[in-house]
Amino acid sequence: MSKRKILIFDDEERNRKKYVEALNKTQEIVKKFKIESILLKEFLKEWKILGDRYRDLRKTKKGKDEPSILDETSVFIIDYDLIKASDASGYLTGENVSYLVRCFSKCNFIIGFTQFGTNNFDLTLKGQSESHADLKLGSDQLTNPGLWSSNERIDFFPWYWPNIPKYLENLPKKLDDIESNLDTAICDFFGMTKEVVGTMPRSASEFIGGNPQEITFAQFLRYSDNALSQVDKKFVDKLDPEVKKLLISSRISKWLEQLVLPGQNILIDAPHLVQRYPSLLKGSIADLNSWNATTTFNNFSSIGIDYKKIEEYRFKKDHWLSHPAWFLNQVSNCQKIKEVSDPWTKKSTDFVFCEDSSSFYKKDDCKEFIAELESPYVRRYVRKFKGYEYTPSVRFSL
Repeated sequence: MSKRKILIFDDEERNRKKYVEALNKTQEIVKKFKIESILLKEFLKEWKILGDRYRDLRKTKKGKDEPSILDETSVFIIDYDLIKASDASGYLTGENVSYLVRCFSKCNFIIGFTQFGTNNFDLTLKGQSESHADLKLGSDQLTNPGLWSSNERIDFFPWYWPNIPKYLENLPKKLDDIESNLDTAICDFFGMTKEVVGTMPRSASEFIGGNPQEITFAQFLRYSDNALSQVDKKFVDKLDPEVKKLLISSRISKWLEQLVLPGQNILIDAPHLVQRYPSLLKGSIADLNSWNATTTFNNFSSIGIDYKKIEEYRFKKDHWLSHPAWFLNQVSNCQKIKEVSDPWTKKSTDFVFCEDSSSFYKKDDCKEFIAELESPYVRRYVRKFKGYEYTPSVRFSL
């Protein structure tokens, strides 16, 4: 099986070399990916190809479509500040580039470096759903092993990060789902009932465009302001069909991961689930390992919870999420759970889940913060490791 391609662009040559060298030192990445960088001159050529495709979208007669290396790229990594590239082709940022790459190429996954620091943790937990990059990172975080391996982690690994190989592995399933269900309402496809949609945060509803109970995958590109720009929506029928599916997949994945799941009040994942219902743990409540068995990227049946009790409430389209999840409104009424049938049976624990490490620690070793989410469950914890910037720091004092 041929390796997937990682393509990196930074208009500073020393940075390009640094990123390539760092990725090539990470064995889990080298096993799965071929790593290349693109020079400024080559990038400007690719930028012109994407620009031509963009302009052709608005023309009656389509021009010659030159091939782009981005069409064969699995992971495209783009810096935010592109000063030298801007000198040659107008003002560019990683966000400008991400929009054109997502809407006019067949690139599978886009990583954009954030302008807010090289090694930061976002205490809002809101993500950046407005960005067309699939993941925003500090540049120092690129080689974090948890991004590239399901089996290897360092202490710092935010729960809101995906595992990139797993994302790429699941992508064909998502594209098949979209192709087979273009005229299906998005929320119906995901098993979201009218009751669930009624409690959805406004930000999540507005992202879809129109009534979230009615908008289909096909309509999403026409009515949402979070896929194509207002002007480009008029030309959606002229988009390449494969690009169209990739665009829908990317944006709906972000909707689920950054707007629906983080509040843990519509969908709830395993570590947050056992914090509320400790009786679902397979192992001993007094054993830290029992808690941490719930924090993997593994299939729902292999994580450390008694999943059979709540199987009927599981989010069945689990290839759309980084972690297994369940519908909270249904779980919270499940009489098979001790804490539901008899709330007085809930046992206290010294352990809390830390969003910056994707692990449980003793509460006294952690720091509480208030996430900026449309949810009643905003009190969260971090381990607060040295060498990382936690922003905005005011979230610690609310």
